[in-house]
Amino acid sequence: MLADKSAEIESHPATTNTANKEPLNAASATSNIDISMAAVMIPFTPQFVDVRNTMAQACRENHLTLKAADDVWEESILINDIMNLIRAACIVIVDFSDKNPNVMYETGVAHALGKEVIPVSQSIDDVPFDVRHHRVLAYENNEAGRESLRKRLSSRIRTILERNDWYIPF
Repeated sequence: MLADKSAEIESHPATTNTANKEPLNAASATSNIDISMAAVMIPFTPQFVDVRNTMAQACRENHLTLKAADDVWEESILINDIMNLIRAACIVIVDFSDKNPNVMYETGVAHALGKEVIPVSQSIDDVPFDVRHHRVLAYENNEAGRESLRKRLSSRIRTILERNDWYIPF
């Protein structure tokens, strides 16, 4: 009975890399990593546009392209694009601000796949209890706060890239 359920789960679109039909798991997450791309899981509301631009700037400073779900449309099912984006990214930035349930779910996927995750939030109270043991880059969504976030995020990204031998100086 368990084997039947496992086969059903492995064939579900949300657990399969539809590009090559591999199951999405921690072992498959380490292959085909794009060391020039980071992914961001962030609420898609106008108040986060400047925050996302700040994150993109921090990524560019480290020769990375930042992508979010709305930058990709390869699959007809959105969650498949999100799963493939998380899987391909060398770093996943997650913004817990406003306790967005999609961000929470996508963070769990990234952690399950063993991805390098950088949590950020406007309030530590928005960070779920289960992940509060991780260091979180807290920021204020104003010009000074975003500038501080850019500097700290850029530094964290560089540390991760160097630690994994992914950093390519230009």
